[in-house]
Amino acid sequence: MSAAPVMAGATHSIVGEVIQSTSAYVNSAPIPYEWTITGGDIVSTGSDGNALVSLPKEVSASLFQNTKVLFERVLGRLVAQLSEGSIRAQTSGKDTLAVEASGYTVEPAKPSVSVYWVSMQPDKIVISSRRGSIQVVENQSGDLHMVPEGHYATISQPRSPRPASPEASLRGSQSTKKDKPSIVILAGQGTIASGLTVPTRIGIGPPGPTLP
Repeated sequence: MSAAPVMAGATHSIVGEVIQSTSAYVNSAPIPYEWTITGGDIVSTGSDGNALVSLPKEVSASLFQNTKVLFERVLGRLVAQLSEGSIRAQTSGKDTLAVEASGYTVEPAKPSVSVYWVSMQPDKIVISSRRGSIQVVENQSGDLHMVPEGHYATISQPRSPRPASPEASLRGSQSTKKDKPSIVILAGQGTIASGLTVPTRIGIGPPGPTLP
């Protein structure tokens, strides 16, 4: 197995190994079939790529095409920072893997055998619990939401506002109250069935999207 080069003075420890891959990269450098990754390494895949990452204590992460993940250990916790694409995490109950995506942290609700999937799409995040209950924490507010086994959550991100007219900008500058950002929640079976706009809430739906 190949070993990832470590810069002089670096203190990052080994966090896992890429044990199977196609069109995969570590820190933008192409890697062979297998590779050792250290804390702070970014594993990414191309349009036809995939990677299976083995982590300590029978934890694994599968990266699908066009995916980018930074792996690290923070205060003893395994963390995968997902910035693009889709990741499937599997744990045995001996340890957990926290997946961070666009201001949310997704992980098993308790140490147990768990299989969960997180996908960052252009306008939403899709979270699916295949086995075990999953908790989703909004990092800024600390709000916690549960996704039961066999269910999924779709978090639609607010779109960027249109440029305001000079008159609207003036009115806005005179207002002392700032609008709180809201999250558009969509949930349903098979296809998205309903939607509502509420501040800092996640809608939970029954099994629906076909996920890897």
